[in-house]
Amino acid sequence: MLRTLAAGTYFLDLNGSYDSAYTMTVSAKPVADNAGATLAQATPLGSLGAAPYHDFNGDGVSDLTWLNTSGLIYQWQMAGTSIAGGGGVTFVGSDWKMLGIADFSGTGVAGMLWQNTSGLVYEWQMDGGAIVGGGGVATVDSSWKLLTTRDFNGDGNSDLPWQNTSGLLYEWQMNGNQIVGSGSVGSVDPSQWKLLSAGDFNGDGKSDLLRQNTSGLIYEWQMNGSQISGRGRGRHGRLELEASWLGEVSAWAPLPLRRQAGA
Repeated sequence: MLRTLAAGTYFLDLNGSYDSAYTMTVSAKPVADNAGATLAQATPLGSLGAAPYHDFNGDGVSDLTWLNTSGLIYQWQMAGTSIAGGGGVTFVGSDWKMLGIADFSGTGVAGMLWQNTSGLVYEWQMDGGAIVGGGGVATVDSSWKLLTTRDFNGDGNSDLPWQNTSGLLYEWQMNGNQIVGSGSVGSVDPSQWKLLSAGDFNGDGKSDLLRQNTSGLIYEWQMNGSQISGRGRGRHGRLELEASWLGEVSAWAPLPLRRQAGA
């Protein structure tokens, strides 16, 4: 976005944050004759973190979505503790379940991800309480479970990591309802490891995976798309817990950085 401003002092107000890296460039010419060399300064703003989850109208504030037993989906657009807007979205049948809410198209507005009992995965692109786009993604069978919805390649779109009952992890990189990339991540024993959370733990603008073993060991995978770019002991984040803590770890569950799909 290019904007011409009058002379003066300006402040950059970032209300909310977005899951990408941005650079602000300021350029100016001498005021008197608008001639001479252009003064330009580029300031990296860095990765600003993920946009608020469940923000359906792009105002930087998370909203609330309700599902009635009748199948009616109803949305509250929030402003603190006040309901600033919203309304009924549509009805869904009992053969659909919600997998997750995230921004799959990089617009700064959350969409909804659903799965039918047939295995069909379907995405709604939202604008407030209106469904403005989306469509079928693919069909997966019941041996696959969606782990979370996060941006693993830093393109601003949430991606979909699946785990098979065999332990295989497979990731879809998304652009709206289109799978624009995919690949096998690795394999872990689902009876021994559970996903604690997903988030950007090393500040590179890409979400990582945090897991815990039944022994109490917490282990981190640093991700770059479907590739594990860092893991193991030392600086990649292996945390050994003393035996005296194992009871506490199993008794306490960390608050997730976002609600896991299906939770």
